[in-house]
Amino acid sequence: MTMHYTHMRPRAFTKRRLECPVAYLPLGILEWHGFHNPLGLDGIKAEKVLSHLAGKLGGVVLPTLYWGDNREDVVDVICDPAVSSFPPPNAGDHVTGICEAMALSRSRLEEEARRSRQNGGWRLWEELVVHTLFQSESLGFDLIVVYPGHYPMHGPMDRAVDAFSSGGGRARVFVLKDHLVARGDHAAAFETSLLLALAPDLVDLAELSATDAMHLGVVGDDPLRHASAEYGLSIVAKFERIVAAQIALAGPARVLRAGN
Repeated sequence: MTMHYTHMRPRAFTKRRLECPVAYLPLGILEWHGFHNPLGLDGIKAEKVLSHLAGKLGGVVLPTLYWGDNREDVVDVICDPAVSSFPPPNAGDHVTGICEAMALSRSRLEEEARRSRQNGGWRLWEELVVHTLFQSESLGFDLIVVYPGHYPMHGPMDRAVDAFSSGGGRARVFVLKDHLVARGDHAAAFETSLLLALAPDLVDLAELSATDAMHLGVVGDDPLRHASAEYGLSIVAKFERIVAAQIALAGPARVLRAGN
């Protein structure tokens, strides 16, 4: 049986929701994740993890949201110590290499980043998420498990949860974050291992060179040496224990946030 709302017919959806009124909301963006990973890794990671959890624990997976993010906060723009504190100080300029690899204009990406900032940064995305939380609640869910796959989403996600709660939202919301189980990274061992475990056909480690001191746009432990499906499955198992505990919680609806 499918667990994805968009693929379900009404009777199947109603049965599954009544058995376990939990919605899973994957959130991602479009961003460089190394030569070896897909450009939609953040959303794919979130959707695959949440689909696994729905299969194990019950509930329904909602469509992944990719749009509306702040384009100032993507590796395609900030992976250069000259413009951002995101990469290690000695990393050098990765943005130019990313743009060359994808035949994109760096100046055009930077222009889009400025446009995003002028239009409120994460404001639109926060509004979309708040709207989505209310819409999800209206479909009969008591608990909404949200997984923001892109780390700069964490602050805006917390604000969106607060807005949902203060605006009258009654469903419990739990924000699942990578940092609950590990340090996390960008396209390195952690993220690559999750895809090796849950979407191996989308990863090709042969695209990386073993002689590179730092792979283009990859920040964290070298995926060539440290990434594996086994590591990915161990991460998923930790997520499963965390979310199972949230589903088991009894009592009145309240907002829950990772780390609280």
